[in-house]
Amino acid sequence: DELLNGITGVYNRKAFQTDSRILLKNHVSSTLLVVKLSNLNYYSAMLGIDATNNLLRSIVQWLTGNLRDCTVYDCDNGHFSMILFDRTLLKPYTEQIMGHFQNALLLGQISVRMNIQLCVINIPEDTSDPNHILLMVDTPISSDLTDSQIIYSHQFSSYQREIKILHTLRNALREHKLLVYYQPIWSSSQNAILSAEALSRLYDEDLGFIPPDE
Repeated sequence: DELLNGITGVYNRKAFQTDSRILLKNHVSSTLLVVKLSNLNYYSAMLGIDATNNLLRSIVQWLTGNLRDCTVYDCDNGHFSMILFDRTLLKPYTEQIMGHFQNALLLGQISVRMNIQLCVINIPEDTSDPNHILLMVDTPISSDLTDSQIIYSHQFSSYQREIKILHTLRNALREHKLLVYYQPIWSSSQNAILSAEALSRLYDEDLGFIPPDE
C-alpha cells in the first residue's frame, strides 16, 4: 500500500500529509504529537540497518499499543507523528511517552538509550498552514541532545522562527537566491585593494536579513 511505511507498517509521511490537510480544510481541532529520535543515526551506524529497523518497529508497536486514541504515522528519519482528537488525553499521553524513553529500550541482548524531542502542536491554534506543519514535523533536532525534552505551543515563537529560517534557506539553496556581498581587503602598505572576501547573506521578505549565527 502506498500509504503505509514498508518497515514499520503504520501510515507513512504521505498519508500524514493528506490527513493533516483534510483536518485543516474541515477546521477540525486536534493536537499533533511528534516524537523525534535524536540519536538514530548513531545506533544505525553501530547496530546496522536490520537491527535499527527492528528498533523502529518496536517503538511503533509501543506507540500504537499504548496510545490507542491516536493515529500513528511514520514520517521517516525517526520522526513519528500522532494525531490526537481528545485533548483530555494530552497530559497522560505526554507523560507516558516521556516516561517510556527515560528507560533503556531492550533490543535482544542490547540495551538502547534513546533521547527524544516531543513536540506538541495544537491545530489550528498554533498553525493552520499544512506546509508549516510538515516543516515542524521534518525539522531535525540536534544530535547533541543530552536528555529528552518537550516543546510546547508557548515555546513555538522561537521554534517557528527556526523553522521559517530553515525553509528560507532551503528555498535559497534550491533557487540560487543567496545574496553575495564582496568585502574588500585593503593593504595599508600598498595603499590598494588586493582582493575581496565573498560573504553570503540570507534574506526573507518577512524576516528581513537573517544573521549568520541563526
